[in-house]
Amino acid sequence: TRALEDGDEVALGALRGRCIHNPGHTLGAISYVIEDCVFTGDTMFGGGCGRVFEGDAAMMHASLMRLAALPPETRVFFGHEYTASNLRFAAAVEPDNAQVATRAKALATPSTPSTIGDERATNPFLRSAEPAVIEAARARGAAGDPVSVFAAVRGWKDNFK
Repeated sequence: TRALEDGDEVALGALRGRCIHNPGHTLGAISYVIEDCVFTGDTMFGGGCGRVFEGDAAMMHASLMRLAALPPETRVFFGHEYTASNLRFAAAVEPDNAQVATRAKALATPSTPSTIGDERATNPFLRSAEPAVIEAARARGAAGDPVSVFAAVRGWKDNFK
């Protein structure tokens, strides 16, 4: 047995894929890209992301941006089913985002897989450069740069009911 590292190739039967190191939730977090799918564990959820436990906001933001850079049709399989509550939060961050409202209304259980395209459009943790998200984060003390916006939104979500 050996530890996997960023870029390592993995095999699952006849399938081949690669590892993406995603520190932030934990320092050793890894996502697996296999064909047109990504398995994100606790790094990215439908409409959300994991809490920052072992890493820091900059690490988690960078990890999410790496995942967001995958092709939009990439199917996302996440480690937990939190999509409904995450979309309630996304609507609080961006109340005028029609795509969030549409996705929440159409939500089925289970909601996995999602797609990278859907996450780019509706996941506030991937939208730290969007004016509405920046405005919401600044109202909570963010400086306005992507990492401080991410950190403010993550802190807001940590206490969201």
